[in-house]
Amino acid sequence: MNISLRDILLFLINHNTFTSVKELAEIFSVSTRTIYSSLKSIDEFLVSQDMKPLERVKGKGLRCLCTNEEKREILRLLQQDQILYLSPEERRNRISIYVLTQNTYSTIDEISNILKVSRNTVITDIAYIKEWMKDFSLNLETYPYKGLCIVGKEINIRKALLKILLEEGNTLKSSVIVLGNLLSKDGIQSLEDFIDLLEVRLRTPISDISYYHIRLSFAIALSRMQKGCFIDEHWEQLIIEDSREYKALCSLKDRFDKQFNISIPKDELIYLSSQLISSSTQGAKDQDGIFHNWIYMQLNLRKFILAVEKDLQVELIEDNELFQGLLMHIRPAYYRILNGLSFENPILTQIKEQFSHIHKSVIKNLHLIESRLNISFTEEEASFLTMYFAAAVERKNRENKKIPTAAIVCTTGTSTSQILLSQLTNRFQINIVGAFSSRNIDKLVKREALDLIITTVDIEAEGVEIIKVNPILSQEDIANLSCVLNNISSKFNIKRIINIIKKYGNISDETGLAEELAKYLQPHYKNEKKHLERRKEPMLIEILNENLVEVNADVKTREEAIIKSGTLLYKNDLVEERYIQAMLDNLEEHGTYIVIAPGIAMPHARPENGVKDIGISIVTLKNPVVFGHKTNDPVRIVIGLCAIDHQTHLAALTELVNILKDESCIEGILNADSSEEIINIIKEVK
Repeated sequence: MNISLRDILLFLINHNTFTSVKELAEIFSVSTRTIYSSLKSIDEFLVSQDMKPLERVKGKGLRCLCTNEEKREILRLLQQDQILYLSPEERRNRISIYVLTQNTYSTIDEISNILKVSRNTVITDIAYIKEWMKDFSLNLETYPYKGLCIVGKEINIRKALLKILLEEGNTLKSSVIVLGNLLSKDGIQSLEDFIDLLEVRLRTPISDISYYHIRLSFAIALSRMQKGCFIDEHWEQLIIEDSREYKALCSLKDRFDKQFNISIPKDELIYLSSQLISSSTQGAKDQDGIFHNWIYMQLNLRKFILAVEKDLQVELIEDNELFQGLLMHIRPAYYRILNGLSFENPILTQIKEQFSHIHKSVIKNLHLIESRLNISFTEEEASFLTMYFAAAVERKNRENKKIPTAAIVCTTGTSTSQILLSQLTNRFQINIVGAFSSRNIDKLVKREALDLIITTVDIEAEGVEIIKVNPILSQEDIANLSCVLNNISSKFNIKRIINIIKKYGNISDETGLAEELAKYLQPHYKNEKKHLERRKEPMLIEILNENLVEVNADVKTREEAIIKSGTLLYKNDLVEERYIQAMLDNLEEHGTYIVIAPGIAMPHARPENGVKDIGISIVTLKNPVVFGHKTNDPVRIVIGLCAIDHQTHLAALTELVNILKDESCIEGILNADSSEEIINIIKEVK
């Protein structure tokens, strides 16, 4: 209980008469709002001690109804400094943490003594906690003569613990206390050193909030393992074993075991890797290995972007920054959702207000991603995706705007004009040609292609907009300038452009030129439909021919199979020779995620590794080859892929994926004796 609450409580138990809220506010020199809040906390405390809340009588005020014995008990606790007041929510969290971290039965008397509250209060809280734990598929069972015990899977116990402890440790000070309840001081330091080493191995900086999540989830896991509580099952094991996080943890396992005097089993390494993935980011170079079904993920992401694009009527699919950003964010978000974690977006309300149309479109179309991943995004997670789209829309809008050109007119001297110049350039995106006197205004307008004159005095000039401001910009000046500049930057002055052209040549048809310029310089979003119609993404049959197909290739290893597919791309001048080695390096670094379906592998590398044009090659193998994939081996068909960007190849890839889903097509491709037969099979698919 803090000092102010203690003082108010002492005052009330020592005064038997009624006291008004206003009088209390004057006595303690605080606002009435603070008094109301304090009285609510005092009521909750009294009830937790099985005492009556404060009595309130309209027109009189309030007073304490405690008996003399109860008052003596409160005074005794205050004198011994034993009261730690907790709100009902805080108290329930403490009880939940206690029972979740125990490896034996817990009794109501134990909890009552620890929290200094009555048995009745604990019993009421237990009923609430039982309902809450059902959300984690956990049961808080009561056993006669033994006490309370958690029944449920270990992974769900950790999810519940992580949820509560994240709320408990939302400040630096409280996070230290939370960790101290799980590990010793030396253990916390060893854990932090280990995470720092992991960060170096992963070559990815970990943000502060991610660092806290990782540290806490690892501390929970270590604490549980030290008590003999291990995870014996996990989801998504296959892809986690292929992740760089899992490989980094495995490389440091011996050090981890030694530091914490424990032998960590494989299932626990997989669990820790999933926690690490939940809080980490993925570099653009690693984006293909995000999921074992990476092709479908990219195709569904393309559908998602196109759906939002259609709603907003802004061309977004060609924005590589958007595509990569979404892809890299979805990976940790996916594992956060599976782990029961949540990242709060501190500007969720502003996003919903400022970008409501974008956010609504994201929510509406998010099922295209959720269906592929078999998860449901929270609105918090969806709001992060909204931010990526909002940034992309802003980038697109900037493409369609010109930077306004302005001149300053000031009669009070160079120092004043420099102050104004500094304010303008710091606040606005604007090109200022200089500061001039008012007497030369006509010459200035003729000489410079100005959009605006910003002046501190009254002036007149034809053919250019004028706005008067104070030498030190007021809030009203800033608002007016923002409005004017936004209007100018969203349109082009055709007359100004024609005047510039006239300086360097004759114009035979000024009206016709003005019309052509007007059509060309229309803000891009107004002609969005035309741009969407003009977008060219080649179909499969446009990029695949007999020269890119080889049947019954006689290879012995996966490396030979990859080289075969890459060589076809190289011989058809679609890639440089170094691309073949990059395909092999990709397999070595990221594992067998390229084996996309039973019997089918799709080796590839990034565009910067020597891609000249979009291309696909198909190689059928005479004998199946083991690639090392746990479920999709052995491989019979190898499809080489090279792409120039993130999206141009996706239309062709969509067709190919649909073909690969058709068992009769796969059978036909495997039985084909010539490249022509395979091309004909592809042509016949509608």
